Amino acid sequence: MPAEEAIDIIREIGKALIAIHKGKVVHRDISPDNIFICDDGRIKLLDFGAARLSAGEKTQTLSVILKPGYAPPEQYRTKSRQGPRTDVYELAATLYRMITGKLPVESLDRMVEDTLEKPSDLDPEIPSWLDSVI
Repeated sequence: MPAEEAIDIIREIGKALIAIHKGKVVHRDISPDNIFICDDGRIKLLDFGAARLSAGEKTQTLSVILKPGYAPPEQYRTKSRQGPRTDVYELAATLYRMITGKLPVESLDRMVEDTLEKPSDLDPEIPSWLDSVI
């Protein structure tokens, strides 16, 4: 989808995340299939089945629930520090998919060798500043 349209959707999801993060909740399952665009244009974040209370910087034991390509490294472990940054990673991966049409490289693979293509290399219509944001 056009970058401008995708950014508008991501902004709305970001607002929802700010609200749930204030309540110490982490969604842990942000991906395109959990974003719903209503007929009237409202944007909704769905599926809070993986959501958990955030322990902040404390390590906690959590079930491993993830979607390859969208999950940050900490989600691959049962004992990890998951918090708002977990959702931010997933949100950026979702934006990548929305504007490129490609599934992002899995985070664990990127830790070994980052082969993620820059969005602007895939489509010259995508502004290069968005590469840095993602």
